Amino acid sequence: MSFRSFYLPFTIILGILLPSFGAFSWLISPLLSLLLFLSFLQFSFSFSVFHEKKIFLVVLLNVLLGVGAGVLFSFFSRDIGITAFLVSIAPTASAAPAVIAMLGGDIAFITASLLLSTLTCTLLMPFLLFFLFQTEGISLVEMGINIGEVILLPLVLAQGIRFFFPAFVERHKKISRWSFWIWGIAVLLAMAKTSAYLWALEKNSLLSTLLAPAGLAFFLCFVHFFMGKKAGGVQYSREMSQSLGQKNTLLVTWVALHFYTPAIALGPIFYIIAHNLYNSFQIFHYERTIRKNT
Repeated sequence: MSFRSFYLPFTIILGILLPSFGAFSWLISPLLSLLLFLSFLQFSFSFSVFHEKKIFLVVLLNVLLGVGAGVLFSFFSRDIGITAFLVSIAPTASAAPAVIAMLGGDIAFITASLLLSTLTCTLLMPFLLFFLFQTEGISLVEMGINIGEVILLPLVLAQGIRFFFPAFVERHKKISRWSFWIWGIAVLLAMAKTSAYLWALEKNSLLSTLLAPAGLAFFLCFVHFFMGKKAGGVQYSREMSQSLGQKNTLLVTWVALHFYTPAIALGPIFYIIAHNLYNSFQIFHYERTIRKNT
């Protein structure tokens, strides 16, 4: 097996063991923008990709599940409610098209879902956070501008390059391969920041601090993949399941660390583990089925 297979666990473990790297967590924002830029650079914007109505259903479910989870889990505590909201409203992950390709699904569907959910959910996120949780000490305008910069600038820049310099894009297609390694560095920094918070806790409260976000993340992971599969019907069950279940958790981890607390970031971090475990299972099961049928 290649180092790529162990890269994610390696970055997570390294982040836990090196909490001092949390001092560089300010790099998560530019790294996230770079990741989105590389994703959008591969995407040729055209309204024709949105001909399938179920793509809009993905976005609607993302928002509804985010609001529903936020309201429901707020009965336990405000922080758990914010955690559930951020995890649930997180848009489709940048790596989702690559995973759906390995599962034999429709790449165009999930790529369109990635773009639409990223724009819609992230632009709605600041307003919904303020409406649901009346966050004090945080400016709605500041949050909106910061999130907008992370999302919109990479999109505009990438599509501008595609439009004015198409030959450059064709010559540098392989640059997208760097996304995997950049993503791992960003995960390492997020883990280090959260690890520094965990190391500062009393030992007797560590387990209880971890149990709630871990259980919440794995539960929500099941809900999103299951809801996507049911909503997708016969034709798009795999694509919608992946669109709703495989989430850009790095984005909402950054939101949690930048505007809230490392405790709230634990939910998205555990979701990274949850959806990657499920993806590994899916790929293994799909490849085994293919081998049996050949």
